[in-house]
Amino acid sequence: MIKKLYSLCKVVSLYFIFLQLVDFFHFKYFSVNVLLYASLFDVVLSVILTIPLIVNVFQKTLDGFGMLLVISLLLFFGYSYAITIPTIIDRSLSVYILEQIKKSGGEVSVNEYYRKINYDYFYDYKVPEMRLSEQLSSGTIEMTQDGMVKLTTKGKFVTDLTISYRKIMMPTHRLIIDKYENFNFK
Repeated sequence: MIKKLYSLCKVVSLYFIFLQLVDFFHFKYFSVNVLLYASLFDVVLSVILTIPLIVNVFQKTLDGFGMLLVISLLLFFGYSYAITIPTIIDRSLSVYILEQIKKSGGEVSVNEYYRKINYDYFYDYKVPEMRLSEQLSSGTIEMTQDGMVKLTTKGKFVTDLTISYRKIMMPTHRLIIDKYENFNFK
């Protein structure tokens, strides 16, 4: 049992090395339309690259179903990585603020803090343009002939889910600076 666990740890470690290499080359040398989709593609490609290693390491100790479970585990780890690392770093206003405070010598005034959020963030990261491109690529919106941005059927479905989730599942009593307030999404 310990030997199998050690082998699994070795395979998972090598998988993450493959994933980092694939991500690096993909993000540096190829065009990316939607970061999350590109990351998920890299996850699948890295699993495919890892399959010969899985077969080599586990051929005597696991049957086909066991190997399928190892592959499923790698896909799950990769999905978790794709959501939590590149996607959050790309989209997180909180990460942006921390980076900007660090670039400013580790502290900023409250007024500068709000300026960075209200102006710099959207300009530096081209947030509206980036999100418009992603939504067009995802098929959740379309541009009309008269210059309007319109939800597609897929977009309506997604927004129905997210609005329902926000209303039902998101916390309504949130800490805002130094006190808890009722926070209802509109």
